[in-house]
Amino acid sequence: MIKVVSAPSICEAYVNAVQYIAWNGQRVSITMRDGKVVNTIEARPVALVIQDIGNEKEVEFLFEASQHSKAFFDEYASGVLNGIPKNNTGKEFDYTYHERLREHMALFGGLTDQIGVICNNLIENPSSRQNIAATWIPSIDLSGAIDPPCLQSLHFWQRGGALNMASYWRSRDFFTAVPTNIYAMKRLMEYVASKVQCSLGTYYDYTTIPHIYVTDMDVFNAKSSNFTNILKRLEESRR
Repeated sequence: MIKVVSAPSICEAYVNAVQYIAWNGQRVSITMRDGKVVNTIEARPVALVIQDIGNEKEVEFLFEASQHSKAFFDEYASGVLNGIPKNNTGKEFDYTYHERLREHMALFGGLTDQIGVICNNLIENPSSRQNIAATWIPSIDLSGAIDPPCLQSLHFWQRGGALNMASYWRSRDFFTAVPTNIYAMKRLMEYVASKVQCSLGTYYDYTTIPHIYVTDMDVFNAKSSNFTNILKRLEESRR
C-alpha cells in the first residue's frame, strides 16, 4: 500500500510524511556500492500531493521545520536551476541534478537541456502529456556509480491554464533531504510556469523507498517535538 499525504503546503506535507516514516518504518541495514553499511528507518512508498506549492508565506514554516537555513535552501535550488561552479561540487556525488536535467548526455553525443525543451513543447502544445525529463543514465548509474541520482524523472503537464508537475524518486532521506528537494522542485516549477506563462497547479511527489538514517534519529526526535507548534502557527496564519 502507498501512503498518500495530501496537504495545502510543503511544510504540512513534509511534517506529516516524515513523522509517518519515523513512527511506522522498520529498521533496515543497507549495503552501499562502496561496501559501507548504513542503518535506516524505512517505510512503504510515500506520495505527497501539495495543492498550493506557490504559497511563499507558508514556505517560511518549512525553513523552521527543516535542518537548513533559507540561504542553504536558495543555494540548493539555484544549483538545480542554474548549475554549481565546478570547484564547489566536491566529490560526494557522481552527478548534479542540473547536469542531469539541463545538460543531459544525448544518445548520439551532445547535451540536452530537457527543461528548456519541455518549456518550448508546452508553449507549442499546452495539452501534451509527453513532457518528461529523466536523470538516469544506465551506462553510468547501473554499473559503477557510488551515488546514482535519487530523483528519476519529472513530468510536466498543463490543464485549465495551470502547470502541474510530478516527480519520481527511487529512494530518499526524508528528514534532511526532502525539504530542500521539494523547495528546488517548487522553484523549477515556477521557472517553467513563467516561461509557459501559466499559473501553478498541483505538485505530486512519489518516493518508492522513503527512509531516515538511524544516526539522525536523535536529532529528528528533538526537532519533531516542535512540529505540532509549527503546524499550529501555520494554521493560525491562514485566519
